[in-house]
Amino acid sequence: MKIPFSSSGYRTWAAAFAVLLASSVSACSTPRPYTGSDAGAAGNSGLGGSGHAGTAGSTGGAPGTGGLPANTGGGSGSGGEGGHPGAGAGGGAGAGGPAIGSGGAPQSGGGSIGTGSGGIFGGGGAMPGSGGAAGSPNGGGGHPAGSGGVSGSGGMLGSGGAAGAPAAACSPACAAPTGGTSTCVSGSCMAACTTTGQSICTNACVDKNTDKNNCGACGTACEGYQYCSAGKCIPHYEWTRVMPVTPLDAIASVQDAKVASNGDIVVEVDLSPGTQSASITLSNAQESNTQITSANSTVLVARYAATGPLQYQSSGNLAFAFMNQQAGISNTYVSGIALTAASDILVSGLDAITSANGGPSTTSRVVVQLDSTASLNRKWSATYPGYQISTILPRPTRADYITVGLPPDEFHGISGDVGQIPSAGSSGSVLMPYVANAAALGYDATTLWLVGGSYGQSGISGATQLNPWNSATTNIASGQSFIVGAKDDGSSIGPWLTTNVGTRPASFWKVLADGSTSLIVLTGGGGRGDTGSVTLNGSEILGAAYDAAIFKVSTSSGTVAWKTDLASGVLPLMTLAPDGSVVAVSPLTSTYGAVMYSNANGSTSASFTGSGQAQSIVSDGKSLYVAGVVKGSADFNPGAGTDIEGNLPGVFISRFSY
Repeated sequence: MKIPFSSSGYRTWAAAFAVLLASSVSACSTPRPYTGSDAGAAGNSGLGGSGHAGTAGSTGGAPGTGGLPANTGGGSGSGGEGGHPGAGAGGGAGAGGPAIGSGGAPQSGGGSIGTGSGGIFGGGGAMPGSGGAAGSPNGGGGHPAGSGGVSGSGGMLGSGGAAGAPAAACSPACAAPTGGTSTCVSGSCMAACTTTGQSICTNACVDKNTDKNNCGACGTACEGYQYCSAGKCIPHYEWTRVMPVTPLDAIASVQDAKVASNGDIVVEVDLSPGTQSASITLSNAQESNTQITSANSTVLVARYAATGPLQYQSSGNLAFAFMNQQAGISNTYVSGIALTAASDILVSGLDAITSANGGPSTTSRVVVQLDSTASLNRKWSATYPGYQISTILPRPTRADYITVGLPPDEFHGISGDVGQIPSAGSSGSVLMPYVANAAALGYDATTLWLVGGSYGQSGISGATQLNPWNSATTNIASGQSFIVGAKDDGSSIGPWLTTNVGTRPASFWKVLADGSTSLIVLTGGGGRGDTGSVTLNGSEILGAAYDAAIFKVSTSSGTVAWKTDLASGVLPLMTLAPDGSVVAVSPLTSTYGAVMYSNANGSTSASFTGSGQAQSIVSDGKSLYVAGVVKGSADFNPGAGTDIEGNLPGVFISRFSY
């Protein structure tokens, strides 16, 4: 639009306004640019040029120029009108007239947006121009500032935007990590693993909970003897203690070992003299000298903390001779040890009642409890009428002890029995002949699991009682093996019997209770030209090409979960590690071989060779202990580090943490 203009009216208004300003001019501190007494006549206001309608994609028309001033200052130039909508992009805004006289008017508002179809949205017109600068006072006063220009109307909306530009490409092309995918997003490669829980390390998807080369973090590699479990490299070698034995022809061996409730290890050692009395030193240079010397075969125990120090600090506390062995009484009559909840020691052997002439006149088999806090003093004992006891199994919820003897050997005339002794009683009772090769209490600490079988001329065959609390019999065929869970109410889980294919005899030799649902069993046999395999409940547990195997079986159904064949026919020692894996240790001559098998599927997790002849392996929730004998100085650390211990033959204990 255009603003009307009248020159005579403007002059009349300007003269009147000058009189009004004259009364206040003295108060203005700004220097006056003019000194005339009268205000100059106002210049004509310039009219902003109308913006032309933009053609497709063109801008609006240019604004008109303001009028020239007459004397002091020109009138305000009107803002140029916004351009009319074009067929393409919106017209540009008309620029405001220059500030002349009292002040130029602001530029007009934005131009309209183009309406061209398919074009990119037209941008809005320029913002309304600001008012012109104030005119300088002249005589009666300058002209007031011009008013702002009229805003142009908003632009119209384009009918549609142009298609977007193609996405940026990745260069070089994205390479997927091993076991994963890679996608180009906005010029960047985004990689991901296809298996939940895996992470990318060195362009490969790995599980940092189990990956041996990226254990817990990318680049953290386990040592050769370790495996990765829950993001931690285990087992971790901690220390070895060597207890030297003299003279060189003396014989020492580890008969048994148990872990106390606080993680200490208690070892039971047989000591036999050579040409002269045998001595074993159980302390080191920093501890009180504790040496046990005996002219006869004897049995002693020693307790060491999980951190290595000797716990019993005097000969009275440290060790004990179960009895002073005298003529005709062999140390083989002493059983393995067991520990109570308070870590008191339970052991069985022959009590000798000394006659007047100093020799044993009578003997009786007893089970005793030795106080672990008071010099191993005898706290309780009960007589037992049966054969030699090999293993003692405490049942705290039943307040009794189950005892088992030596495995049956018909060829050598060896037999044992299963007994029961009340923990507060003075005597025990025989329940039945011991027909198994190994026994263990179940996870409930009451069910007695027995494994065994008929193997060649040893073992059992025919109608056989398998449950000590039930006289019912089961027929065991020649070469057949069995597993049974005997309960003291007379009920049984199983028995489960093997099926032998061909002429393959075999038996079960060791059993471990693996929680509440499974057992770990060691089987083996044959090798003297025998052929065939052995199955249990439809699953092969011993292949024709192997002499031994370890398998996992359900305690509810007898179903075999997995089995792993052993390369060596030597039956290993066996225990469950703190993380549940199965540890098998082959007791070789000067070194031992340890293999750790996954509890989930029986696969090999790790293996290593250790120094010394292993004779016992035990564990608790934090540690794995290997105990045995060593012929002299040896490096006991199976990893990259070294730990050389011992300078004489002796008994060793090595600890691995988990």
